[in-house]
Amino acid sequence: MAVRFIRRNDGTNGTAPQDSYLTVHIVSATDAIDQIVGPVGVPCELVGVDATFSTASTSGTLQVEKCPVGTAAGSGTDLLSSTMSLSGSAGVTVSGTLGTTRSDRVFATTDRVALDFGGTVTNLANCNIVLRFKRLQSTSSVI
Repeated sequence: MAVRFIRRNDGTNGTAPQDSYLTVHIVSATDAIDQIVGPVGVPCELVGVDATFSTASTSGTLQVEKCPVGTAAGSGTDLLSSTMSLSGSAGVTVSGTLGTTRSDRVFATTDRVALDFGGTVTNLANCNIVLRFKRLQSTSSVI
């Protein structure tokens, strides 16, 4: 089962009142399924995605999505310009390239973030995915 927590920039855990990180730990390949990993809760923008793993997948990939309420993981708006490979070298950080459309990366308080796995994730183990968000002061500044 994936472990989820939010770590704020000030080092405390909890909701996201300021810039924050959402870390998802995928223990094994059986946990690497398309999944909603949480509502963001505040207006914010996705500003980065990184992944590391202790054992690489066979040919697995990861896409990060924005899913409004009622949209399933795997059917949301893709936030990376292309998928991230999860089959590289163990212990090396893989960084995703964000898409160029900022409005896609901006989340309303009710939007949820999802992970969309593809390819063959066999063998993937101890994968940590870090999603970095920048809090926006008001929804009027998001678009």
